[in-house]
Amino acid sequence: GCSAKQVVKGDRNGVEITCGGAVVDTLWNGNDGSAGTPGGNGADGSGCTMANVAKDGRSGMEITCGGAVVDTLWNGTDGKPGEEGTKGADGSCTSASVSKDGRSGVKITCANVVIDTLWNGKTGTGCRIVDNLSGELLVICGTGESADTTKLFKAMCGSTTYEPTKKFCHNGKIINFCGGKSYDPDIFYCLANVVTEIPRCNGVSYDPDIYNCEGTTLVKSAKCNGKSYKPETQYCKAKTDVFEKPECNGELYNPEKKYCKNATELADYGSLTDDRDAEHPQTYKTVEIGEGDAARTWMAENLNYDPGDVSSMGSEAHHLCPGNDPDNCTRYGRLYTFVVAMNNVDCRSGKKCALDEPVQGICPAGWHLPSKAEWENLVGITGGSWAAGKALKATNSWVDGGNGTDSYGFSALPGGYSQHFDDTTPGKGFETSFWSSTENGPYNAYLLYLKNSNTNASIFGDSKVMAYSIRCVKD
Repeated sequence: GCSAKQVVKGDRNGVEITCGGAVVDTLWNGNDGSAGTPGGNGADGSGCTMANVAKDGRSGMEITCGGAVVDTLWNGTDGKPGEEGTKGADGSCTSASVSKDGRSGVKITCANVVIDTLWNGKTGTGCRIVDNLSGELLVICGTGESADTTKLFKAMCGSTTYEPTKKFCHNGKIINFCGGKSYDPDIFYCLANVVTEIPRCNGVSYDPDIYNCEGTTLVKSAKCNGKSYKPETQYCKAKTDVFEKPECNGELYNPEKKYCKNATELADYGSLTDDRDAEHPQTYKTVEIGEGDAARTWMAENLNYDPGDVSSMGSEAHHLCPGNDPDNCTRYGRLYTFVVAMNNVDCRSGKKCALDEPVQGICPAGWHLPSKAEWENLVGITGGSWAAGKALKATNSWVDGGNGTDSYGFSALPGGYSQHFDDTTPGKGFETSFWSSTENGPYNAYLLYLKNSNTNASIFGDSKVMAYSIRCVKD
């Protein structure tokens, strides 16, 4: 066979032919020819244009080059609508409470992805208004050392604040109202809560509780609400009434100032202040009755605390002043049905609350309603059931000769009684009853009963819907 390959030799190149293994010829490329003559200029070319055309309801673009239409590009027709897509999966979001680093909030999750966490803000601080009972209102916002306090003045007398619902200002001096009224102290004075003209003797004003005007001369004397009395054997009670002085172991005394301790010796009263009603705090005299382990400290006056609206304890919850007269509350204390006395809705009639004694009930802190056993102990110390009534009753206010000797300073007064559905007060002046904390079945509770017509001190059960007096005993 033969083959050909490019070869270069010197400045020449070509193709070498080999046949049967021997070079039979070499075809050398010729030299470059001489340059040809330049050609003439070609004719100018023509441009192309496009124009919109419409034909037989079709539209398109017609292309013209060199004055001849070379093509028409027709617009295609609208394609058919695609098939309706398949419905995507329903989305879902949930919320859950979370807490972290002392914070709490709600985590929002959608399609298993947490998209946000809403953290709760800090608790704000509220404000409260406190009446300091000195004519000032304190607006306190916040708590502790960070609290902000603003002081507002109710009324001013000169540079001094005062409570304008209880007092008035006269010539720079703060004076208590008299029976709710203001007055000119140069012309009038307050006598037993009544504005009364100051009496004059020969042009000179005087206190009729201390002096008498005899002709034109002032003579010192003892007066009580304008009435003369003998201070050697009588005393003036609450500046309104004259009573005979009782005896304590043969010695006359004024029970407004002293009491007969255990029927043997005169002693000073103790004191209990109940400030639960900040606008009308109550102060009660107290006495100690008994000796050794049997000794107890008792209130020497009936409880006169107004608990306000007690309707949440049921329809039988009731309290009132005897005869619905506020002056009687001052004198005899307030009357309470048993559920109010116990201060527990489960103690109403028809239910047995069976509370562990002692029971504070409506008594001030540190004091409690006497149990049946404590009333029995008191009756035993003061003479037994046939005689204790006389020893426990006050020496005044009981009608028809029913006064007691008040031999122990208990000073029981005849405040009467009432029922939860009736504001009348039968028995005022004739009898009194004091609740105990001990029930006698679901409908009754024990009480101590005193009456004007005998010397007894009786303990028995009565209906819980009755309204009776309360004496508290110290814990």
